[in-house]
Amino acid sequence: MLISDLLRRLRALPPKRQAGLLAGCAALCSFALTLLLPMGALLPAPRSLLGGDYGDTTAGGSEQGWSSIVILTPDPSTPTAVPCPTYTGERPDRDEVSRALERAADAYHLPRNLLFAVAWQESSWRQDARSCDGGVGLMQIQNTTWEWLNAQQAPACALRQTSYDPTTLQGNADLGAKFLAWLSCYYTYWGGNGGVSVSAPGNMTAAWYYQQAGLRLPDTRTTDGSPNPASLCAAVLDDPAYPEYEALHTASAEVWSCPYDATSDDPTLLDFVLSAYNQGVHRTNDSGIQNWGYVRSVEAYISLFAIGALP
Repeated sequence: MLISDLLRRLRALPPKRQAGLLAGCAALCSFALTLLLPMGALLPAPRSLLGGDYGDTTAGGSEQGWSSIVILTPDPSTPTAVPCPTYTGERPDRDEVSRALERAADAYHLPRNLLFAVAWQESSWRQDARSCDGGVGLMQIQNTTWEWLNAQQAPACALRQTSYDPTTLQGNADLGAKFLAWLSCYYTYWGGNGGVSVSAPGNMTAAWYYQQAGLRLPDTRTTDGSPNPASLCAAVLDDPAYPEYEALHTASAEVWSCPYDATSDDPTLLDFVLSAYNQGVHRTNDSGIQNWGYVRSVEAYISLFAIGALP
């Protein structure tokens, strides 16, 4: 794509979304800079490691992704620290990576642009990337998370036990997709507390909040099946300030755009899923979304993939 065409499309977006996309581009440029710097120890910002009932259910890097680094000039009198991230093993080409992500997205009924964007944020599509805190490869599932994730089975979410190998490209992509599917189901209706469907949701899930408000999830139609002109989900989906939802390109796009607690100013289901992928389920549940930089960066990448500006 010509740069002029990309700039034309960018200018056509509302200022609010222009800022979001530019922030995503800045994160990418910062990451690229770390690969070119000839000197200095590159240290990613600390990540949250959350244990408990959900294991160490955190996959992503720091809030800003790998663009959050501290550049230290080495002291000649002291040993130089080992740079992070490190790269080891084979590096599949972009076409091979794209196919692996597409297969994983399709297997778990997820929008392809969602997986493309998360993988870009996590590792810039580098299967050979290893982070300092144990993140492995493409979508940076941590070495304290992937065995727990393989063991997960949730009949209400159509998830079964798996044996994916995070050291392989396809296994890593499948683990990332399974985690996103697990989180999507968890926050939509399952909740880990007995929810079995959108019409019979667990407490405190998005479907539960909509049910308490007398609404369907998504609320594009009323309970009698007629169109809902006051739909909260459609209001976000149709807002040109948030092109990432339309860019998800699936029938479930309107669900991703639904404000979580059925109020117009609440974060969306997509916001919560991305937050928990990065900072962990416990922290998102207990403290809300504390990593907005990460969430907005991934959402900007979703839009960039949709218009062909990435990879």
